[in-house]
Amino acid sequence: MYLNHMPRIEPKFRPDNLPSWDGDAETAIDYFVRVDELAQLGGSMPQQLGMYLWTQFLSGSEVERWWFSLPEGDKSQMRTHYLAFLEGLRDQWLGEPWKFEMRQRYTEMRFRQAGHSRESPVTFTQRRLMTARMLNMVARGPDGAPLPADEVQEVYRVYSTSWNIMLKPMKLRSSMALQAIVKQLTAELLMAYEKEASRERTTTGSRRPFRSFNRTSGGSKSVSLTMTAEEAEEEEAGGESMDEAVAEAFAIIRHASKRVFSVVPGKFAPRDEVKTKMCCPPPGPCRVCSSKFH
Repeated sequence: MYLNHMPRIEPKFRPDNLPSWDGDAETAIDYFVRVDELAQLGGSMPQQLGMYLWTQFLSGSEVERWWFSLPEGDKSQMRTHYLAFLEGLRDQWLGEPWKFEMRQRYTEMRFRQAGHSRESPVTFTQRRLMTARMLNMVARGPDGAPLPADEVQEVYRVYSTSWNIMLKPMKLRSSMALQAIVKQLTAELLMAYEKEASRERTTTGSRRPFRSFNRTSGGSKSVSLTMTAEEAEEEEAGGESMDEAVAEAFAIIRHASKRVFSVVPGKFAPRDEVKTKMCCPPPGPCRVCSSKFH
């Protein structure tokens, strides 16, 4: 009699205990992960999930209206199993553009990429694992569960060389073992990442591009002060090391030497006998008498 009053958890699920979804493509992976986790409880859960998942589509959402509009034959097929239900969502609701975009993101997935600047090695590993499962990037066994060896391979293929050397993931037989060793070596993995990132910044920033801006003279055309690639190569070939200010000064001089001044008829006759005291002729004619010598 006493055993009947022992506390216990009732292994029962109501439809409102199932994960809800509004059909948003950006949250589809998270929704699929939650559904897949429930299916792994075993028993008749995989079949019953396929039967009742639609009940938790957000009321009034587009995905709910889409479900109501499906032919009964398509609904019956999706209700047979949770994998059939998710496949129907991927193929018919989200469609090929979504699958292409997700595969592209999956291919470009890297540690601490844009939008994930604060993630840890463990969270990156988990992000890779969950995405691989939901995009069917790993093979599944007869029970529908992903094959452990394939999961590990999908993760370590995007690890850096230094991470692979430290983790030796090819010797690991499951994603659980992989996550355990990643968590254990978090400090060392972060240190290796920072060294590689610093080396990359040093390499890409060793040659600073010349600063570019525009200068307008006398309301006339805008004058570019940026050296051309050919000019920069000539300066480097001559062994000259110039900073940005010097480079801009040279650009100004080059431009000034190429300027063409139009001769405006002066009010007086040209006085060519008056010579400039400078070392070279002026860049343009006299504004008064149009002489080229002063």
